[in-house]
Amino acid sequence: MLAGLCALLSVPMIGAQSQQRKPRSCSPPCVSTDEFREMTGDKVYPKIIVDNVKFDSSVHLPDSNEEPEIISELKQHMFDRGSEGLDEILEVRIRGAWQDQGFFKVLASGQTQVVSSDSTYELVVVKIRVDPGLQYRLGDVRFRSSDPDDRETLAFPREELRKLIPLQEGDIFNVTKIRESLDAMKRLYGSDGYINFVATPATDVDDIARRISLIMEVDEGKQFRVGKVEVLGLEPSKAATLTSRVKPGDVFQYSLVEAFVKANIPEFLDVTSSEVLKMRKCERDGTVDIVADFRWLARHSSSECDARELLNLLKPSDPIYLEAMDLAQVLRGDGLIVKCVLPSKMANVFEGQVGAALYRTNRGDFEALFLKKPATFESVKFTEAQKNGHYVYSFEGKPATTGWISLRREYFVKQRNLMLVTREEELAVYFDKALNLH
Repeated sequence: MLAGLCALLSVPMIGAQSQQRKPRSCSPPCVSTDEFREMTGDKVYPKIIVDNVKFDSSVHLPDSNEEPEIISELKQHMFDRGSEGLDEILEVRIRGAWQDQGFFKVLASGQTQVVSSDSTYELVVVKIRVDPGLQYRLGDVRFRSSDPDDRETLAFPREELRKLIPLQEGDIFNVTKIRESLDAMKRLYGSDGYINFVATPATDVDDIARRISLIMEVDEGKQFRVGKVEVLGLEPSKAATLTSRVKPGDVFQYSLVEAFVKANIPEFLDVTSSEVLKMRKCERDGTVDIVADFRWLARHSSSECDARELLNLLKPSDPIYLEAMDLAQVLRGDGLIVKCVLPSKMANVFEGQVGAALYRTNRGDFEALFLKKPATFESVKFTEAQKNGHYVYSFEGKPATTGWISLRREYFVKQRNLMLVTREEELAVYFDKALNLH
């Protein structure tokens, strides 16, 4: 049962190789996904577009407000036959909702019924069946050390650890609250130097009593002390607030460092302490070097973004931050002004993708998708089709993707590990020219 709990826990323009270098949407003679597979002898399966979602029983989600959200999420996706997209929603969203109401062994399954189809697409209705099973309540909770030679000794009293679990014996079992208690334990141990702390919950399920008891196996790790302390981007008087309280040799208390960082982050920025803190851990010496770098906040605060956009800027902790900033510099020019660089919802569209960024400019918005080098988009080809008033985009080649549906026509520009997606034709022309110069 442990696994079930933890589980919850040259610059080519695609399809645009004309002499005028003007981007266009894909239309014949572009090679479609199905044509490509037919050419290689592979069996062609139509893509699946969800038209509607129905619950095939009188049993629905415990929280009725979640049903419209899940239905909307399903209807925004296009699936390949046999893909895991539908299974993931059933597992995470539907089973998760029931498990938070104590139905720990809930089963959810989905079936598709074809409404209409052609050689390329199937329009389907998804029928979801839920078997909630028994409703469980919390039994007893025990804590033990992971050290096989000493199961009893812990850095914190068991009574203090138990208070971090917001459920009492007899309460309805709630997987989300158990997961949140694990986060609370990690914060507690981290405040006293145990930064490698891990707690692993094991479940003991009693179907007769309908109780689930927990054994929290605690791996505390070693207690770390402070190595070097450095503050960048603040006045010396403000920096001294930290350096006078956190000194080399002290027990590393993450809560003190975090409080200092939070106090010096402007309120209008949605930034967490971990995005300012750069900590280098030395396992051998048991020390942590601390660097609080506020310099990038000052750069963003002086940008041309409005107050709303400043709340959601791309952060240095994002794995594509440096590449995204370099791209902004490359594209600036010829009257183009990059106003903001924000997180993108297209961060996981292609296999092997490390992230994506949304750029707002004076000429319109665009998305930049990044692959992990040395992977490239060179072999990717796309096809465009119109279905029920929408533009449906399918892709062939490596890396793979299930494609997506758009309300407007989109244009694509690629260069090595970078793909740009925009709905502005003039922007695509400019990208083709700007990237070709670099």
